[in-house]
Amino acid sequence: MHKILPLLLFLLIQSIGGNLGAQADSTVMYTFGGTSEDVGRDIISTRDKGYLVTGSTGSFGNGNSDIYVLKLDSAFTKQWSIALGGPQIETGYKGLQTLDGGYLILGSTNSFGSGGYDAYVVKLDANGAVEYQETYGGADWDFFYGGAILPDGSSILVGETNSSGNDGSEAFAVKVNVFGIKVWEKTYGGTANDLFRGALITSSNMLLCYGGSGSHNTDKNLDHYLMFLNFDGEEQDKWTFGGELEDGTNHVSETSDGSFLLSGYSKSPQMSVDKDAQMLKVRNDTLVWEKNAGHNSSGSNNNDEFYGSFENSDGNIFYTGYTETFGSGDADIILSVASSGQWDIAGRAGTIGGNVEDVSYAIIKKENQGAVVVGSTRNFGGIYSNIFVLAVDSVKIFPDFYGDPSVSFIHFEDTLGQDTTLLSADQVNTPSISFFVESDGKHIQISGLPAEDAFLQVYNLSGQLVYEQEVIMNSRIALPFLESAVFIGQLSTQNVSIHKKFQVLSE
Repeated sequence: MHKILPLLLFLLIQSIGGNLGAQADSTVMYTFGGTSEDVGRDIISTRDKGYLVTGSTGSFGNGNSDIYVLKLDSAFTKQWSIALGGPQIETGYKGLQTLDGGYLILGSTNSFGSGGYDAYVVKLDANGAVEYQETYGGADWDFFYGGAILPDGSSILVGETNSSGNDGSEAFAVKVNVFGIKVWEKTYGGTANDLFRGALITSSNMLLCYGGSGSHNTDKNLDHYLMFLNFDGEEQDKWTFGGELEDGTNHVSETSDGSFLLSGYSKSPQMSVDKDAQMLKVRNDTLVWEKNAGHNSSGSNNNDEFYGSFENSDGNIFYTGYTETFGSGDADIILSVASSGQWDIAGRAGTIGGNVEDVSYAIIKKENQGAVVVGSTRNFGGIYSNIFVLAVDSVKIFPDFYGDPSVSFIHFEDTLGQDTTLLSADQVNTPSISFFVESDGKHIQISGLPAEDAFLQVYNLSGQLVYEQEVIMNSRIALPFLESAVFIGQLSTQNVSIHKKFQVLSE
């Protein structure tokens, strides 16, 4: 149920500089969660003009922490939610909408798989039902942090692996087809730590992966890291930027002039043990500008980071993150605007927060104008952290966020409880049908409930349909001639669908 939050806490947006923009038409803080720790890590716009939030929950599910997914409509009303995971710890980092209207949820698990933590992907249909799940990794710790959907419907999943046998971590990427079958898996790195935080498809139809790399400098500390790949995972170009200490990119977005905005952090400008928020604009391997935020007038600071940005239709940058140096509490949300050209809106940053911790992890464009920000708050919705979704029509300074009549607070107390079905690492559901392909790759044995009508479809690895036929249960059928290649067979009834990969070898 929805309820208006009691306005018990003071919320302040503080500006370093002047007014950030015009009066917003609407500003709403939505919070979601339960009676334990819930965190929102990512938000995407969906094709039905709604939103998908991905994060983690200690309130619901099966373990200490489960992946938490919320589907919201255009008015930010919850349509469905689900907790994903086993008896241990799962973390959700990123959601992607697939071409069939469903979703890929990316994160990590130590309930399933072969290592301490394994990279974890779960496929949901458009209504939040689990279609399949898979883990990737070895004996050590491995994570998926982000990814991208390719034009043919296949997906690139990126993160870091510590299971490659090299010292430290390596950036890694996995390509899966529309059925979730792995096409390839590759690692990228050298003699120090390397990782990908995310990926996007550029306007030039290249795959851009970003994160941090310590293998391309002498100090071995992480630097900002961009790597361009083709869709076969082959490196086309790479770019690093950083100082003597640690620097990293949390998010990249493309601007209208073909440049890229890198949102992240750096310890190098002040030679500090704490992070300064840092944003870079780069074009064609050239640094256009670099902006840092974090040290106050006395020169002291704590940790500050930028976690996302985008160029608005007016050419300005909306950006978000968190600050421990400024604001009202232990950590406050950064929500502000600057110029894409020179960052010339007075080098300012607005903060939103109460007397404890508020952190923002992602920002996207709002449907018509403004921005939507997601993260976690300990100031609203309960004594534990709740997921927040902050929707603004424009970025402005609120002299008193608490007392501003244009600001609304809406809390949703979820009711998932502890009844989420424990997932199996091998198979989510036990199907009532099955099939196997004989060793020659030319005959398929089909078994299952005799009363069910079934349909067999065969796809190539690009997801193109090459054969389909109605079939009878408990039968053996001969496939037509197929060239030597790997294919996906999918057997479907009204109630269930299963698929398998098989290989055809020409005589």
